[in-house]
Amino acid sequence: MQTVAILVSVVAMIVWLLTYWRGGTAVVKSMQQSTLPLDRLAVWVLAFTTAALPIIGLAMLLGLGTPLLPEWAALIGMIMVLLGMAGTYFCRAYLGKYWAAEAALQRDHSLVDSGPYGVVRHPIYTMAIILYIGLGIVFSAPLGSLAAFLSTLMMILKTGVEDRFLSAELEGYAAYSQRVPYRLLPKIW
Repeated sequence: MQTVAILVSVVAMIVWLLTYWRGGTAVVKSMQQSTLPLDRLAVWVLAFTTAALPIIGLAMLLGLGTPLLPEWAALIGMIMVLLGMAGTYFCRAYLGKYWAAEAALQRDHSLVDSGPYGVVRHPIYTMAIILYIGLGIVFSAPLGSLAAFLSTLMMILKTGVEDRFLSAELEGYAAYSQRVPYRLLPKIW
């Protein structure tokens, strides 16, 4: 079962990299366009760790790393990977043309405050964190856990960077932050 969870997670990550991140071109564009130092750092770390995770999974499939968690945990992790991945697609589609990996405003940007954005301010990051935690469980060898931890940490960092940026640059964001006080977890944070 662990091998199946690793294989499904590797394939899911490759599909996510090719479709959600357009094979990395969206990340490269974000690295070039990011003007905020912390945002740029987060995007660079995310690019590296996200690219490393499927490679780590492939290495584990080849027997080059031993999972530290039991098989049942890998199954739960795989479910988290798939749910998190689906959630990022859903939230990104809901955000529509205003999506960008870097903290930025699009042309004629307006506030999206309904759907998942009416529950938490950064639902894409919530879903990505679920995905990365799932990967950390499935690829529970030390390098996989480290890459998943760093990715999660960068997602959390980006919420603060984007909140400050959007509060300063997007009309109505400060009021939205009052109406939707939670960054990532409803009723918690």
